Amino acid sequence: MRFTDNHDENSWNGTVRQRFEDGAAAFAVLCGTMPECLLIYSGQEAGLDKRLEFFDRDPIPWQNHPLREVYEKLFALKHENRALWNGTAGGDMRSISSGNDLVYAFLRSKGDQAVMVAVNLSSNPQTIRLGDADSAGEYRDLFSGQPLRISPNMEVNLTPWGYRVWAR
Repeated sequence: MRFTDNHDENSWNGTVRQRFEDGAAAFAVLCGTMPECLLIYSGQEAGLDKRLEFFDRDPIPWQNHPLREVYEKLFALKHENRALWNGTAGGDMRSISSGNDLVYAFLRSKGDQAVMVAVNLSSNPQTIRLGDADSAGEYRDLFSGQPLRISPNMEVNLTPWGYRVWAR
């Protein structure tokens, strides 16, 4: 399982916000698109902003939060796109050179379905060159819903801690 939070992390090392600061959503996207299962810890999708008591009952204050939409879209994509399925049912992950060491990019594909991901792992804007012959094609941006034709060496700009997920 992949995760950014669990009971031990939250109780002993701090909340997602304390540990990842402005990069919380970027790391959620990484965990939600890499192979295997994504673990969502109690309240994480509701922006839990406190350390929970380790051995005591500690109710979660449920609220709307921007991470909720991120997780909803990631889970919907994982359900509908075979490239993100678990185990042998899912696609292999292949790193894509972005020409930038501060951006991690990869492609997962299974049959005619594919998901390409680019995540800025820094607090500064980054520009990358993305796409090779195997990853070129028509995609849909997961978060904006806009279609995009990815061509070899296409230039993409990412905001600080920004991420893009394209699916076909």
